[in-house]
Amino acid sequence: MGDLHWRRKIVALKIESTYGTDPTVAATDAMLSSNMRVRPYVGPTAERDYDRTYLGARQQVNTAPHSECAFDVELAGSGSAVDDPPAWGEALRACGFNQTIGAATDVAYTPVAGDASDEFESAYLETSIDGGFEQPMPGSRGNVQFVLTPGDFPKMRYDFWGKYSAPINAALPAADTTDYADAIPVTDTNTPTCTLDGVGVVLHALNLNIGNVLASRDLPNIVEQIIIADRVPSGTITFELPDITTKDWFIEARSDDGVVTSVLNIVHGTVAFNIVTLNCPVVQLTNPQFGEADGITTLQFDLIILPSSGNDEISITTT
Repeated sequence: MGDLHWRRKIVALKIESTYGTDPTVAATDAMLSSNMRVRPYVGPTAERDYDRTYLGARQQVNTAPHSECAFDVELAGSGSAVDDPPAWGEALRACGFNQTIGAATDVAYTPVAGDASDEFESAYLETSIDGGFEQPMPGSRGNVQFVLTPGDFPKMRYDFWGKYSAPINAALPAADTTDYADAIPVTDTNTPTCTLDGVGVVLHALNLNIGNVLASRDLPNIVEQIIIADRVPSGTITFELPDITTKDWFIEARSDDGVVTSVLNIVHGTVAFNIVTLNCPVVQLTNPQFGEADGITTLQFDLIILPSSGNDEISITTT
């Protein structure tokens, strides 16, 4: 038996029309991913806690097995047309986002309500390693974080859970990732808008976590499934501290005499078909901390990303 080389691997993802059913994954469903991590068999366990006359470990039985797959994808536009969904669009839909195509204007992603009229979609994932291991993950749903670091490519960090299915021996599938546009690094030129409370900030780091709470359900009279049980968006932002007469950020952070909220807006990209806008209309800044970078004082805030009227905490728009 030959070795399985970790460098030869691919994850493919396709939205399911029927929960937990393979929609026939094709080469064009391959993700242009990096930093892939796979946990083929995980879940809560029940321990056999028998009374006995000797010491030692006890058997544990998985009571709701599932598989997990995490990976990063660079954040870029479609690269083809203003109203073409980007190649990562289906992954975002499986993380609880609606996709709205504005003819000749944009493609927008906003949070799903999760009720009968606006249900969460699911995806079928296949993780393949060097033609000797394939882990199917039907009925997958996930969480995503947006990470922007100057000098690096902006990234989406996905974490998916799927129903457990026994791994198989299968040939490494063909992967066609030509529909992925090239991402550009976060710089002053490439990221023309970075405002918080309407003020341009010198950004050092940004992390926006959609905060989907995933759960594996395996109960009598309920079809085994992965659900998004809740959504609690949060994040952190680090930027250079201005003179307090220029902007008193600590007014924004105080909540003992009333909560103050801000708007966060990021526009990354300057060339048509490769512009991505992140907008959070209601953000509470908490837990300010000083830091330092290149001898310059920085300020970090934790972010509580709040809804405005509901299911509108964040929007991701490509143009």
